[in-house]
Amino acid sequence: NPRHGGARSSEQRWCMVFIDLNVGWESAEDKQARLITAARLGYGAVAWNATVRGKLTSETVSAMSELPRVPAEIEAQVGNALRITADGARGFTQYRRLTVILEEQAQAQTLQPTNPLLANFDIIAVQVMDEKLFHFACTSLEAVDVITFDATQRMFKMKRTSVNAAVERGVRFELTISQSFRDPHNRRCLISNAMSLLRTTQYRNVVISTGADNVMELRAPNDLINLGVLFGMNQARARAAVSEVPWAVLMHAKTRNGTQRGVLSVQPQASLSASELQWKLQPEAVSVDMSKRQNTKQRRRQKKRQQKQKAAAAPAQPAAADAAAAANSNAH
Repeated sequence: NPRHGGARSSEQRWCMVFIDLNVGWESAEDKQARLITAARLGYGAVAWNATVRGKLTSETVSAMSELPRVPAEIEAQVGNALRITADGARGFTQYRRLTVILEEQAQAQTLQPTNPLLANFDIIAVQVMDEKLFHFACTSLEAVDVITFDATQRMFKMKRTSVNAAVERGVRFELTISQSFRDPHNRRCLISNAMSLLRTTQYRNVVISTGADNVMELRAPNDLINLGVLFGMNQARARAAVSEVPWAVLMHAKTRNGTQRGVLSVQPQASLSASELQWKLQPEAVSVDMSKRQNTKQRRRQKKRQQKQKAAAAPAQPAAADAAAAANSNAH
């Protein structure tokens, strides 16, 4: 336990990593420069975001087939900073994210779990345009990890019931800040939207991302934390908005991709440790152990039954002797 001086688990250490869940993919060709800058600013992971309006095509998938290469010096720098990936390995991590702009409910067909193209992305987000679509995304869309908003428009009114429904399903909400650098109107929208969203969510379950389309729009994690405090968060929740809440998004996405309705988990054999191989891939050893336990329980039950039978038969023996003595006396 870290409170008592114990070692932190890999999950706890990963939650300390800063994660930018929204770095623009299509906008510029300086992807490696943004990757290097993000690592030097203190991020341990970034999600490259491809935005589509309506239907998802195979061209979008193929465009993200090859992510930028992380230079060796950055890999070493990040690894030495004790950043640990979701799989337990040290290093800078990149994810693929898809954001679908939802302008009408019919476009939600793209976000059906049966769509095979969604499997090519680590994170699925939806950008909603009005209150009706927001409620629909919160309550009905199964293949969504994040709900985000148009940062250039004033936010519609949100109902607490819709927000609670999304949180119960593991969905988080996102604020992006890069648009506010481009126009004073966007800056006013960001402040207004942030206040509205944070009040409705009670300052929880919100991710703050840069949404950077170029190197100049990237901001350090502490800058995002300070913005969260400016919007009304306390220091701990503002820090969680760039670390623990993005981690929760990644875990929700991993569960959605790797399990069947959160019950059956699918893992490649190569990813299993030696101890996991012993009990996951050798069911006969498990069955033998279980049979031994069952036999032991049966023997204990049988012994208890025998003891009860002996105890019940013990008082009957003196009564039988008295009856025999009385019969003898009557015969004489």
